[in-house]
Amino acid sequence: MCVEKLHRKISHSDFWRSLDAMEKEHILMSRKKVKPVYYSLTEYAKKRHNLKILRNDERTQKYRTLYQLLICFDGFKKHEMLTDKQLDGFLGKIHCSRNDLKEHKKSNAGVFYEPINGAQIVKWVENDSKTGFRAGFYSVSIPGFSAREFISSLKKLKKGKDPRPFLSYPEVSDVPFVLYMDYTAQEVNDAIDLLRKEGIFKVGGVVHGEIRYDIADQHLKNFVKDVWLVYIFDLRLLIERLVCNGIPVDEDKYYLVSLFGNKYASKILADAHHIRESYKKEKNKKRKMIAKKFIQDFQKERKLLVKDILKKHESVIKKYSIATEITQDILSSPIISQKPSHD
Repeated sequence: MCVEKLHRKISHSDFWRSLDAMEKEHILMSRKKVKPVYYSLTEYAKKRHNLKILRNDERTQKYRTLYQLLICFDGFKKHEMLTDKQLDGFLGKIHCSRNDLKEHKKSNAGVFYEPINGAQIVKWVENDSKTGFRAGFYSVSIPGFSAREFISSLKKLKKGKDPRPFLSYPEVSDVPFVLYMDYTAQEVNDAIDLLRKEGIFKVGGVVHGEIRYDIADQHLKNFVKDVWLVYIFDLRLLIERLVCNGIPVDEDKYYLVSLFGNKYASKILADAHHIRESYKKEKNKKRKMIAKKFIQDFQKERKLLVKDILKKHESVIKKYSIATEITQDILSSPIISQKPSHD
């Protein structure tokens, strides 16, 4: 049967070696005490198969990146910014009015209202350049997301219209994969449906006539939040290393390409080269020393964060195959395998 599927012959040694490797990777389990030996997929492998991420090909990689974006969407999605008139229109759609708003907390930055019909509303009284929130506007956050909202957000990210730019590159988002990966509406809806069938997503209600989805397990949601922070650490560490560590190693280049594709990875590498050249000047030696210290401190923080994730979210990682996939990614990241240079 294997010969028929592969359309080529395979030696007995290669065959048994492959079976042994799949057992070690917890894809297959066997009953070796019974003759002949029977093999079957593990529960972990079945879940990966249901999510179409069991194989190792381009289609599988596309699903893996799409799943990661979907379950991490809450970490990078844009909050709506509404004027007074727009807020009244929004409240009307959820059958409320401004009279229903109850103040929960007030600070120098803004007024935080109690959630109303699932929506979190904040009135900003000070500008915040880091988040893009502007005084006199209301930010509205609705739990979960709709398929249309997710697709629209990816399009804005691809065009550089999202308010979370990648450091000094306004046209490069800090969200991975979106600059060179294209997902059709059908692929997004199929992925959401598969995650829902696996119990990862739940239907969170209908808002504005659209079905909204949310992570079903609060423990998984907490895990995703912590993992997103690791990802932010990795991005900052990568950029600091590129500009102060000398010629980038291949691992850094491959990692950058995996996040942003060849076009933008080449631009970032070229700009990092110019910055490194400027550091060779006497007046920039202090800046380079600061960068090295930053890398060392950030690597320690990252290590502690990952250690905490493995301990705090152990049950979640075991329960969900997608959580296992993400954990393997952060453990194998090239960010943790290198030290800042001292040249």
